[in-house]
Amino acid sequence: MLQLIIRNVTNAIKFTAPGGKITITAKSGQEYCFITVQDSGRGMPVK
Repeated sequence: MLQLIIRNVTNAIKFTAPGGKITITAKSGQEYCFITVQDSGRGMPVK
């Protein structure tokens, strides 16, 4: 799962334009840690 998170962070850096915003948050649950990666990149087209 950590590899997936790192891949998401790498993609956020790669596809976010200069001056864009990348936010990484973590929230601890009872059994899990929830990590969210958000960016202001262009995203993927809807199929």
